[in-house]
Amino acid sequence: FKEIVHGIVAIYLKPVEQPGSNQPEAQITMQPLAQPGMQAPMTQAPMMQSPYVQVMTAEQRWSWCPLVTAVFGVICFWPCGIVALLAATTSYTDHKVKDFSRSNNKRSIAYGFGITAIVFGVILWITAFAVPIAIIVSIANNY
Repeated sequence: FKEIVHGIVAIYLKPVEQPGSNQPEAQITMQPLAQPGMQAPMTQAPMMQSPYVQVMTAEQRWSWCPLVTAVFGVICFWPCGIVALLAATTSYTDHKVKDFSRSNNKRSIAYGFGITAIVFGVILWITAFAVPIAIIVSIANNY
């Protein structure tokens, strides 16, 4: 195993003697050979770190989706839709004063209540129309 490792090292590394020294071979340092298509490793001078870091963030854009979802929620199931509408409008207000974390939080609340209102509303509307129709059809089939 030792011979394989020494063979690989001898192929990729060549001994370079320190200038001005006639020391024995044990003091020779090994450096990588420059192969075609490869560059020798470069060292960079350490960069000075600034004690102040300026973080640039792009201004978030406003989306009307929570407000539209809330309006449809009011039409479908008004108890949840009203909460969604209030959360969406206050989210818009927070966005205008550049309080983006509160705006995102209220937007999430608006989406949650708006989607809940739409789902409940669709279930209630289907139930409100399907049950009476099913009763009428079953009565008509019995006669």
